[in-house]
Amino acid sequence: MEIQILKKTGVPKAEVEAHQQIQREFSSSEFSRKWKGYASFAIARGGRGAGDDDFDLVLVTHAHIVVVELKNWHGNLLESDGQQWFLDGECRGTSPVAKANLNAKKLASLMQQKLGREKTPFISSYVVMHGAVKNMKVTPDEERSVLTMTEFLMLRFESCYKKYLWGRVAFNPLNYLSKYDEFFQGPSFRPK
Repeated sequence: MEIQILKKTGVPKAEVEAHQQIQREFSSSEFSRKWKGYASFAIARGGRGAGDDDFDLVLVTHAHIVVVELKNWHGNLLESDGQQWFLDGECRGTSPVAKANLNAKKLASLMQQKLGREKTPFISSYVVMHGAVKNMKVTPDEERSVLTMTEFLMLRFESCYKKYLWGRVAFNPLNYLSKYDEFFQGPSFRPK
């Protein structure tokens, strides 16, 4: 499995290490060996509220695309009120689950626009905690979308993959990797 980092400079060391760990573990399994990742890029947003939507990792599997928001946080207690996340009482901003979900929708829309519906699989999203947070108290709605790094790496096994990623599979996205390479390296994206 290969993770293509679209630009290596400016990417936090912990994120690069997380990418390397994911690549190594997913490459070790026959089930996930052919998957591909695109990391550390942004979709440029024009018009009102112009800016960039940052992506830590987009994983292309044999059935889905997964938007992954990596969090290298360390502390005793992570809490959520459904809107904001707090680490040891300190506000860390908008829920990364909401951000990842929104990024998944934006990516799906852009892929449909540029590649067509026939090359746009179901896109899901997860927040992957790769730091050391002892306790997490997120809302029941968020709970299903937050994984530890250990849980995320278990997706390399078919039984675990099916536990987290299900739904109608229209086609194998791996058949379109050359199109996805062109898409992710195209003008809609820029290094993060």
